Amino acid sequence: MAEGKDMCEEYLNFNRDDCKKEFGKMKGAHIGFPKLEEIYHANLSRALEAENNQESDDEVGFDKECTIRAFLLYLISATIFTNKSS
Repeated sequence: MAEGKDMCEEYLNFNRDDCKKEFGKMKGAHIGFPKLEEIYHANLSRALEAENNQESDDEVGFDKECTIRAFLLYLISATIFTNKSS
């Protein structure tokens, strides 16, 4: 699970402590849809704020990349794991 926490921090800008809580809640190295949506919105807010504050291109780029990754994970997961029972 340590590798999963590292990946969450590196690719989603998701704090390791929060990641550990989410993994515990999901009983494994998984992130639920509500948390992915929360990560997406947090990264989007950070990216917009960094852009408005004219922070370095690297920092703005990192926040934007994390935003896109969280969105794509949510989109792909929602597409693959739709409820087809009806």
